Amino acid sequence: MATKSADNVGHGERGTASVELVAAVPFLLLALAVAAQIALAGQALWSASVAARAGAHTVEVASSHVAMISHPHEVTELIIAAAQA
Repeated sequence: MATKSADNVGHGERGTASVELVAAVPFLLLALAVAAQIALAGQALWSASVAARAGAHTVEVASSHVAMISHPHEVTELIIAAAQA
């Protein structure tokens, strides 16, 4: 009957911690992403409630993402109206 020497004890588990870490990291990243999305949703709701209490309103300009370049006249009128309010 062969006995294990002190040098060979535990070698069957070599790399186990690395495998467990690789398995756990995606779940940790998913939890972090969910927490970030919840925080962003909360911030958006908070901002909307503050704007509603302040009596804010929105104006839409049929444009792409850079309205001040594609529709400068409409944007200028909006800024002037806001400054005079």
